[in-house]
Amino acid sequence: MYRFINQAVDRFNNKSSILIESPLIPNIGNCAEEMFFGLLKAQRERKRVLFLFLLHPLFWKFTVPVANRELLHVESKHVASNSSWYGLLSGMLLTVTYSLMRVVYVVWRSVNLRRMIRLIRPKIQIIAPTDDNYRVPAIGRSALWQPEGVVNFSWEIVEDYKWREQFKRYQPPSINKNKYRFAENLRVAMGIPIDEWFVCLHVRETKNLKDSAYRDAAIQNYVEGIKAITNTGGWVVRIGDASMTPLPQMDRVIDYPHTRYKSELSDLYLISQCRFFFGTTSGPLDVATLFNKPMLLVNTNEWSAGFPLKKGDLTIIKHTFSRSRNRFLSVNEALEEPFTCQVFGGDSKEYVKVENTSEEIRDVVEEYLMKPPIYEYSELQKIFNAKRTRQIHRWLDEGEPFWHAAAPEDLIIEQYRIASRADSVAGTMGQRYLEDNWDIDHLKEYPNKPLVV
Repeated sequence: MYRFINQAVDRFNNKSSILIESPLIPNIGNCAEEMFFGLLKAQRERKRVLFLFLLHPLFWKFTVPVANRELLHVESKHVASNSSWYGLLSGMLLTVTYSLMRVVYVVWRSVNLRRMIRLIRPKIQIIAPTDDNYRVPAIGRSALWQPEGVVNFSWEIVEDYKWREQFKRYQPPSINKNKYRFAENLRVAMGIPIDEWFVCLHVRETKNLKDSAYRDAAIQNYVEGIKAITNTGGWVVRIGDASMTPLPQMDRVIDYPHTRYKSELSDLYLISQCRFFFGTTSGPLDVATLFNKPMLLVNTNEWSAGFPLKKGDLTIIKHTFSRSRNRFLSVNEALEEPFTCQVFGGDSKEYVKVENTSEEIRDVVEEYLMKPPIYEYSELQKIFNAKRTRQIHRWLDEGEPFWHAAAPEDLIIEQYRIASRADSVAGTMGQRYLEDNWDIDHLKEYPNKPLVV
C-alpha cells in the first residue's frame, strides 16, 4: 500500500510546485539527512518542500516517537510551512492513513490470527507484511536520490545529479526569529557570551544498543582535544542526553545534557550557531550537515555515507583489527576490504573497531584549528580520497549493501544514497593520522588491543 502511495506522491511532486516528504522522525540523524536532501531537491527544482509528520501521538504498539519536533519546523524560502492550512490538512491525512495502515499491519502480523485463518481455510497461503514503511511513513524518500521509476543502479544517473555542485550551492534553513532569540538568551544564561565562539561536541554513547555499539566512543578520550579548543579561546558545548557519562569540570566547557537548559530548540540552536561540529558517526552529524556547518569527525566507523562534505573538513577513523590476520589493518589496507569493514549491522566475525587514542584526537583537533583558510590537501590526502572513491564504486558495483535492504527497491535507494557522496564529498582524512597509519610498516601498537577468540 505504501508503495502505491509513494508512487502517487512522486507523480504529484513531479507536477506540483510543492514537494511532499515525510522524513524518518524517530531518528534525528535519518530525519535531518532526509530533510537535507529534500531541501537539495527543492532548490534544484526551484520548488518548496513540505515536511509532513504525524500530528498526534498514537498509542501502544502504534506509537511513533519524534526525535526532535523543532527540527521539523525550520524555515527557508524552499520550505512550505507545515503550520499552514494545507500543511495541517496534509498532516491530518497522513496521521489517519498511517494509523489505519499501522493497525492493519500489526493485526496481520499476528501469529494467532494467521493460525485461525489456516484452521478455517487450510489451503490459504498467508504472507505477513515485512515492509518497514508500515511502521514509519517514508513518503517521498524514494525520489531523494534517484529519478521516479528508476529500478536499477546506474553511475550515469548519479553523475547527472552533479552532487558536488549541489552541495556547494546548498542554502541551509534557519530557526524562527522569535525562537532564535529565546534560544540565544538561554545560551547567555549557560555562560557563553554572544561575542565568543564555541564548538558543539557529540560523542555517541548508547550502552544498551548492542547492534550499534561499534559507533560508540568513550568521552574520557576527548579531554585533551577539548583542552586544545579552550586553550585557543573557544568554548566547548557537549551535546547529547542526560544518560551520557558526565564530563569532568573544565573551564569554558558546558556539559549541556546535564543542565536545566537542555531542550529540543536549544539542541538546534547550538548546532546551527557553533563554529564547527566536533563529533562521531551519529545523528547530530546530520543535523550539522543540514545547517551546513564545518566538521571535525573522530572515531568514525565508516567513510562512505558519513564522510564530511566540505573542503577542509577533517576526519579520523577508528582502527580496524582483523581477526583472521590477528593484527590491525593500515588505512591503505582497509581501503581494499569489503563493505563490512566499515559498516556492519551488529557483530562482525572478522573485524573489531578500536577507538582513537587521546593523543590522536588531540593531534587532529590541533591540525584542524591551525589549518589555513585556504587548505590545500597533501599528496597523501589526495591519494586517500581517490582510493576511497574507487572503493565505494567497487562496493556498489558488487551489489552492496545487500545486507541492509529489506526489499530490492530498498537496496536501490540505499545504493543511490551512498553514491550521492561517493565522488562529491570534499573532506579528507587528517594528515598526521594518515602518516601514522597509511602503511603497515608505520602501524604502531594500540591500547586495548582485541583478543582473538
